[in-house]
Amino acid sequence: MELETVKALRADAVQKIVDESKTAPSPGAFLANATTIATDPANLLELQLPARTLRPLYVEGVSANDSQNSRLVFEDIGPIARSNASDPRLWMYLTFVTYREYMESRWPLSLGSDLSDEAEDASDVEEDASPAAEGPGKKVNAWRRRAAERWVIQKASRRGLERHGISRLWWASELTIVDEPDRYRLTTALTSNQDLWQAVLDREIGSLRIVRQAILEKVSTTPCTRIQYRDLMKELYLEHGFRDLALLSLGEASDLVDELWV
Repeated sequence: MELETVKALRADAVQKIVDESKTAPSPGAFLANATTIATDPANLLELQLPARTLRPLYVEGVSANDSQNSRLVFEDIGPIARSNASDPRLWMYLTFVTYREYMESRWPLSLGSDLSDEAEDASDVEEDASPAAEGPGKKVNAWRRRAAERWVIQKASRRGLERHGISRLWWASELTIVDEPDRYRLTTALTSNQDLWQAVLDREIGSLRIVRQAILEKVSTTPCTRIQYRDLMKELYLEHGFRDLALLSLGEASDLVDELWV
């Protein structure tokens, strides 16, 4: 494989793609127009990163390969500064150029595809169930919603980075890697369960490094249900309301998680 210089899109190009996701008449038109924008040399920025070999991601088995793909993206893009890894311009280029095949397999926009996903949150389900979402416009709303959630990212936010199809893979490793022989064991624990992934990284309490590690240490060794870890996150949030959990040692955080585990 050839070495590749990682690029980013200019801010105005990102805006054009976002606009296309809202106005294009179909998924095909959106992807065609977005690709034209993303591959136009006038819209590209050269980043001060060494040339790397960017390996293709696994496209079979969809979520079953999230752990492997997280490791590939993290290793191939590299341990870049978190400020750079929060820049939508980087992830938008990687989405529509480098990892386009993966995106079309993992997060398809085709009206004939199943746009449901185990990681979609309650607001998505409620929108699908609303009267306005029924009828011919339902699938149109579905692909636009998936484009907004997984394909485009305009502003750096915890939720946006955790949901975006490519940035979520890099951040999953960045936030869970450990200095041990099996560096990615907690990454595997996180990415093996889509709902847990969202529950941990999409919540404020999951931004606390020690608490996050204690949670993943627990779920990596203890069979659990969705109700159990959602209740755990709720209890930790309440606990954080009257004392700063960021000040805990890993041992203290692990004891707290054991105490709150139902």
